[in-house]
Amino acid sequence: MESLNVQELLYQDKRNYELEKYKSAVKLNIRLERGNQLESHVIEKINKEENMNFVQDKTLRTMNFGFYTLCGIVDGIDEAKRTLIEVKTRNSVDVNKRTINLKDRLQCLAYLKLTNCERCLLVESGPKGQQNKHFIEWNENEFEDRIASRLREFVIKYRNMKESEFRIKVRKYKFN
Repeated sequence: MESLNVQELLYQDKRNYELEKYKSAVKLNIRLERGNQLESHVIEKINKEENMNFVQDKTLRTMNFGFYTLCGIVDGIDEAKRTLIEVKTRNSVDVNKRTINLKDRLQCLAYLKLTNCERCLLVESGPKGQQNKHFIEWNENEFEDRIASRLREFVIKYRNMKESEFRIKVRKYKFN
């Protein structure tokens, strides 16, 4: 009788875990959909304010670097001005904040490399229409130091790893 209760508890724990994963996935999907819907409005507004002609472009861009392939989908591009736009919808935006999140900066640099553009306008847009705008200029040295060299090191490390070492790493981290 006792083993049945343990099995029921384990089954219930598994169901709760799966439900939480499902809820998390649904929330993420809703945030992404909301961001995509707002993106076109933000781009339209920026085109007017900044005298730009950003066109949404959802083409997957790829560039082969030999060791790895870099890929991404830009939010919009003004071909004539060789400028990209990357829109980030946030739950809150501090209009006095003048710093750029490193992850966002690196994403913009990668997109600049993929498109051969000279600069990227990163727009952080809040729920009440507040915005921060940051222009990020192309910088070959920063791209090499912060992105390309690190990707090469990562690929070389894992390509040279023995299977037994790789299995240890996989067991150490749970991939669910």
